Amino acid sequence: MSRLIKADLLRTLKRHTFYVWAVVIWIIAFFIGGFQNYAEEQIQSEMSSLRLMCPLIVSIPTFLIVYGSDVKTGTIQCVVGRGISRSKVVYAKFIESVLFIAFYYTILCTSLHIKNSIIEVGITATQTLSLSLYILALFLCTVGYLAFSAFFFYLSWNTAVGIIGICFISMMLPPLFMAAQTHFKIPVSDMSYTGLLLKAYNDINVGSFPSTALVALIYLFAAVRITATVFERKEIEF
Repeated sequence: MSRLIKADLLRTLKRHTFYVWAVVIWIIAFFIGGFQNYAEEQIQSEMSSLRLMCPLIVSIPTFLIVYGSDVKTGTIQCVVGRGISRSKVVYAKFIESVLFIAFYYTILCTSLHIKNSIIEVGITATQTLSLSLYILALFLCTVGYLAFSAFFFYLSWNTAVGIIGICFISMMLPPLFMAAQTHFKIPVSDMSYTGLLLKAYNDINVGSFPSTALVALIYLFAAVRITATVFERKEIEF
């Protein structure tokens, strides 16, 4: 599996689109939240914008990098045809996704902190740490969104279906859960993957142990395992 990951990484590093997306994310991150007059307003504006934009601007290019080209070139079929188990393919793709998401989020975080160090609104070290922890929570959210949408990709063997899955899971599902929780008084939003991670972020801010993050990780690894099971039974054309 390590050889598969290494080969995919080397192939990706030769693509111009990988670096183009890195530049785009850097520029977007620099202007996220605008330029406010006060530190608290700046941080809150950045957090709101990050929650709205980051999962999409990071997960979609990562999804296309990890899965898009393989569908066109038939790389996955070739790998499976050589005797590598389908489960290992799913796990390798998941690890690659985590690495690329981490790379793009590192760029995003660096760009944002550089901007905040340039503007003179008095952002404190505590606020910077809180923002970094929030970005970490969004990083884990994005990993989950891509892992969940990979299920639909392997089920349909269609990249477009995976992209639609990302948009639905990251943009439409959270407000639907929140509306259901408000209307039916059932904590579906609080117990959702996103809700658990944001609760963990809030717990850290008040000095509590982020136990809900552990539950979110169980969701994540269960999703990857289910996806591997689905792909093992999926019929693909060679």
